[in-house]
Amino acid sequence: MATLASGSAAIDRRQWHRLKLEFHGRRIVASLDGTQIASVDDPAHAHGMIALGTEWGRIQFDELQVTEP
Repeated sequence: MATLASGSAAIDRRQWHRLKLEFHGRRIVASLDGTQIASVDDPAHAHGMIALGTEWGRIQFDELQVTEP
């Protein structure tokens, strides 16, 4: 496993937040609550499956979507 980008953000844990990941060929764009937080190129996987992982803390997902344009 390779880390393509990292960082931190102050978030209110009492509110829902929108994390958006966009994959366009080798380009990956991450946004949090409508603000782009990372954009990287990774030629390792231009297409394929998706996996979503979290740390051991409590987390919930609502309206999780995986779509193909």
